[in-house]
Amino acid sequence: MPFGIRQSIFCISAAALIFSTLPAELIISHKYEVFVSGQQQNFLCSKIKRIAGIDYLASWNSGIYTFEKNILKKIHTAYPVNPVFSEYRRIIDLYADNSSIYFLTKIGACQIKNNIISNIPLQGIRGGTCFSSLVFFNGSLFLGTTYNGIYKQDGTNFISVSAGLPREKYSWNEYFYDEIRELFIMDGRLFCLTDYRKIFFEYHAENSHWTEFKEAGQADRLFCFNGQAACVFRSNAFMLSVSGKTPLPVYSGGLLKINGNSVNPGYAENYFPFKTGSKPLLPVFYDARGVFINLDYIRSEDIAVIEKMLQKKYINSLVINFKDDTGNCIYGSALPSVKAAGASMLHSRLSGFLKAVKKYNPYIIARCVVFKDYRLHKYQNGKWAVWDAENNKPWQVNKIEYWVDPYADFVHEYNIDIAAEIAERREEFGINEIQFDYIRHPSDHEAAKITYRYKKDGWEKRDVLEAFLFRAASRISLPISVDIYGYNAIYRMGNWIGQDIETISAWADAVCPMVYPSHFGSTYLADHKRGQAYAVVNFSANRGNAISWQQTIIRPFLQAFSHGTKNFGIDYIADQKQAAEDGGARGFFFWHPGSRYQILLEYFESEKP
Repeated sequence: MPFGIRQSIFCISAAALIFSTLPAELIISHKYEVFVSGQQQNFLCSKIKRIAGIDYLASWNSGIYTFEKNILKKIHTAYPVNPVFSEYRRIIDLYADNSSIYFLTKIGACQIKNNIISNIPLQGIRGGTCFSSLVFFNGSLFLGTTYNGIYKQDGTNFISVSAGLPREKYSWNEYFYDEIRELFIMDGRLFCLTDYRKIFFEYHAENSHWTEFKEAGQADRLFCFNGQAACVFRSNAFMLSVSGKTPLPVYSGGLLKINGNSVNPGYAENYFPFKTGSKPLLPVFYDARGVFINLDYIRSEDIAVIEKMLQKKYINSLVINFKDDTGNCIYGSALPSVKAAGASMLHSRLSGFLKAVKKYNPYIIARCVVFKDYRLHKYQNGKWAVWDAENNKPWQVNKIEYWVDPYADFVHEYNIDIAAEIAERREEFGINEIQFDYIRHPSDHEAAKITYRYKKDGWEKRDVLEAFLFRAASRISLPISVDIYGYNAIYRMGNWIGQDIETISAWADAVCPMVYPSHFGSTYLADHKRGQAYAVVNFSANRGNAISWQQTIIRPFLQAFSHGTKNFGIDYIADQKQAAEDGGARGFFFWHPGSRYQILLEYFESEKP
């Protein structure tokens, strides 16, 4: 939480729903608060299912509860733990039969049997998979994922059963599937609801194929009760039944109803549960339009272009390296640890550049590269470097990228001290915001060889990034933004390099997906009617807002360089900017590694008044 101490209970914006048993003793509010006979309980409900007359409630951080005969009861007391806050991990989904309860976290599946929790082996499932839903059907466990489709348990292994589901082609043999929002059974038939496109599909066991269940239409959310599916739409709620052609409306006296009188009933807009407001956010924060500045390569003619864009108010913001990609703190850090690592320097162009642009009053963002750090990698004979387990030496990428261990407390303290120092000297440099980049785990060039020597038991990649941001938010007196891979705004992929946008958005005031279209597979969204550049940026902004539950703002980095493109030019720039706006982004930045923005100026000059 960037603006104060983390709330003890995780709130999240969601459809405003009321669930009622008969009589109406159990109520789940639009903030997922739980009430029993009018008394609020001390946990938040993330999922509710009624199975054989019993309501099963999964929680954000308190495990699983049952509600039967007007009695709320907690099931078991030893769930998987989020080590950052010493609380239970969020239960994503659950299912129960006569002998067991099955449940999912983002990182795996578990079974409760005879009051004992055990992990379900996941052989056959791709590494890094993030889970989203589960169900037990015809004696087999089915697991839905956020981008790898659906898996079915087959003996001791899982096999993919995703044929027919919507997906996007990344390369000749790689696909990204739409997230499986729900798996559910009705009248002995298995269905799923996909996210993003919000389409229902029915499973056909004879050929392991899914076909669209067109009678259902499109739903925003779905809940299952005794074999029926309550579907939440933007404007109403329906009870879905496979016996009829049309979903039946659920009236206020029934099982579920929408609670609200807004244009889109039940949707809490601009609900930021973790923001306490102790840090002021300038109006420009919500509409920051700017470019990245690399003082190492910028030329006088480049500065002239940037000044012209500022003068004409085409842009209002600048992202400037303060801790660069090699780990150098180019503002002249006074921190002993930075000096000891040989990372303190004063860039010869910094003062002059800031003086040149000051008259335009730009919104200045200090970029701080975190876990890619040559200086700290080499410091103390590689003590803080990620380790090459195969060759027993510090791991690196072709003498280009040098990474430090994200699990090391010293690495956290080192980087947070730097960001805090920059924030404390904000008047000196005119800094308005701190932006963390390379806040992730390595992903390239034999990353499988890496050993994290400071990794603690029970910690996952996403956990250590959350711990860093939590610590940073409590120390830094300026708004915080975080750069992420473009894919991580389109799909929940937090198990891959640790960038879980849901988690990050709880602590960052802005999330900046780096969605350079040429960095995506050449076939990815290539057949979109508006073109790949538009589609990639639009998907990232639109889905980023959805995945983050609008806890933060999405402010993408767009491509201002020609590398990897065949049609780079003014139209390429225009398509990206329009896509960001259409997708609900709050501002944007353009990136060129050498700060060459003549094409961007030409685009702005060509715009019609």
